[in-house]
Amino acid sequence: MRFALRPLSFIALAAAAAAGSLACARQSTVAYQSPSALAAAPVFPGATWDSIADPRTVGWTRSGLDSVRAQLTALPSTGFVAIVGGRILMSYGDLQTVSYLASVRKSLLSMLMGNYVRRGTIDLNRTLAQLGMDDVGGWSDQEKEATVKDLLTARSGVYHAASNAGDDLASAPPRGSQRHGTYMLYSNWDFNALGGAFELMTGRDIYDALESDIVRPISMQDFDRATHRKTGDSTRSRYLAYHMNFSTRDMARVGYLMLRRRCPGTQVSRPWAILNMSLSEALTLARKPNFNFEKRSKELARQAKRDRKEEEKLRRKREAEAENQPAPPADPNADVE
Repeated sequence: MRFALRPLSFIALAAAAAAGSLACARQSTVAYQSPSALAAAPVFPGATWDSIADPRTVGWTRSGLDSVRAQLTALPSTGFVAIVGGRILMSYGDLQTVSYLASVRKSLLSMLMGNYVRRGTIDLNRTLAQLGMDDVGGWSDQEKEATVKDLLTARSGVYHAASNAGDDLASAPPRGSQRHGTYMLYSNWDFNALGGAFELMTGRDIYDALESDIVRPISMQDFDRATHRKTGDSTRSRYLAYHMNFSTRDMARVGYLMLRRRCPGTQVSRPWAILNMSLSEALTLARKPNFNFEKRSKELARQAKRDRKEEEKLRRKREAEAENQPAPPADPNADVE
């Protein structure tokens, strides 16, 4: 299995420090910059990332970083990168390889929505009925009362089958038993329908908006629009999954944008209010009795792997069907060369 570790600098460094992997030490022989100094004068990556020549200048030791590399060799990681003050502190593996991202897509859609909400293009209080949305088999009048905000926070109360698996819909209450906005369920249908609502209200394809609003402004290096397409079983739901493919070094740019709140010289900023809604629901889930984050993460990773296999089977089936389709009848009025 190939996957990219989430290269958000605060997660990468905090996790390593918690495990005793990184030894932070101030050295008198080098020009040390404190964390507060780095935060006060951040560097933003340009076309490429700059690197830190001596880790001691930012409070880390080479031996500590070497211990992190030793641990990474035991993991099936495509790549790992740690960022301090906008420059690469350490890297491991292949940072350019583009990997399939599963639920990271949901956070990126939250990021995309921010400026559209701020400008009034997206109204979080609009209902499914007001948007004219519908799905396979239809919805009840009560279900149509769900709002865009309900989709964003996984509280729609619409327990319709999703076009892709990998969620908690199997444990959903009976349809019609919960009012919108009152019950949180990790449902891919909610997240996929949110993508549909985004496209309806903005008039833009998610991937096109992703490229123009985030990818280009923060100078991602490895994004390829041509590799992005929605997937899923449209006989179950018309709202398909909008998975994304990023490299480790490009994910680091996303993480750094979130840390620094905005990217200078662009219109990209951290839509904090929108992300707070998503984050609060994640915390609600984590606080549930007997919730085991590690166990749940492993379950979702296994499910994502199954999803990718199923999507590949569907892709091959569509290609085979396309190849076996008879040629269209000849136009009798066409000129013969």
